[in-house]
Amino acid sequence: MKKQFMIAAIVAAGVLAGVCTITVPRAVGRSYYEKGQTAETEGNTEEALTYYQRAAQRHNADALYRLGELYMTDSSMWTEGVAAYTEAYERGKLSAAAPLAQAYMVGKGVEKDNKKAFTYAQDAVADGDAYSCMLLGYCYEHGIGTARDEAKAFENYQHSATQDNPQGIYCLSYCYFNGVGVTKDEHRGQELLEESAKLGCEDAQNMLKAQEKERKRRAEEERRRNRRPDRCPFCLGTGISEVKYSSGRVDRSICIFCDGQGWIYHD
Repeated sequence: MKKQFMIAAIVAAGVLAGVCTITVPRAVGRSYYEKGQTAETEGNTEEALTYYQRAAQRHNADALYRLGELYMTDSSMWTEGVAAYTEAYERGKLSAAAPLAQAYMVGKGVEKDNKKAFTYAQDAVADGDAYSCMLLGYCYEHGIGTARDEAKAFENYQHSATQDNPQGIYCLSYCYFNGVGVTKDEHRGQELLEESAKLGCEDAQNMLKAQEKERKRRAEEERRRNRRPDRCPFCLGTGISEVKYSSGRVDRSICIFCDGQGWIYHD
């Protein structure tokens, strides 16, 4: 009986030691991550980076994800950014799937791979993220890693838009303007475009600027067409200006007071 008790105690101690071995590094990693957050909030970026790196060494998924975000702001660190996102994803940080999908889609910090981009986009949508829905919609619209499917593209853009994602709303407006997966409706497309611009989407804002520029061009064109011309009093409608000298010499040139054809237009 005493022997059995001793064996049980040894086994229990071993299990407890194993739990501690796992738990302590996790706790330390979490502590470093929180210190990194505090440093970053206070504006100490370098200190924050150091803490995040220490936390990442202890496999803290949140720290790995944040490192991925920071690394991807520097083109010389894109490879490290993808690596950090990948480990974060493998350790259960599902939100890392969206930036990985984008990285593989455009070849940012990693070799371009449409199939991986599509797979990560699908996984990202499972996290319910609005941006991820937009990415998956883009894959379906353009056939990235999968067959083109305009209906699924529209559906995913719509899911993204219902969560007020500016880029998702912009993509949805494009669908309505061009009849992608839905009946063409330029009025609805314009409404969504303006909504996206208000939420800060640069693509939508640039599109509105382009629309305004085109409106002004057409208005000016129309105004010029509707101008009422008068016969030029300087060249008497000939379009040719003459200068006569006392010597009898005559110089002729195109009249500078009219359009060169004898007409003056009034705004």
